[in-house]
Amino acid sequence: MTPTLRIFGLLLVGVALLGAPAAIWPAYLDSSIGRLLAAPYFLLLILSGLGLPGILQHNGACGWGWCGPSALGYVVMIVAGLAALYGLAALIARIRAR
Repeated sequence: MTPTLRIFGLLLVGVALLGAPAAIWPAYLDSSIGRLLAAPYFLLLILSGLGLPGILQHNGACGWGWCGPSALGYVVMIVAGLAALYGLAALIARIRAR
């Protein structure tokens, strides 16, 4: 197993551990860690604002509330989150190799 994949796995476990308290205590997501975990959702809001259709329910027209992601939105959110974690893992592995 390459060092990048090992670090990527550790980052995935770290994100899961950071998000685990939200299952018991929903107010945990109002902390700064919750905002960090919500970054992929904010990416969807930015992409929808830039005109990418179909990533939010009702194409972003949910009245005064925030729209939830559509099926395509969940795919984009997961792929973007995994790509960001893999890029961070590759950067850490490259720095550690020096």
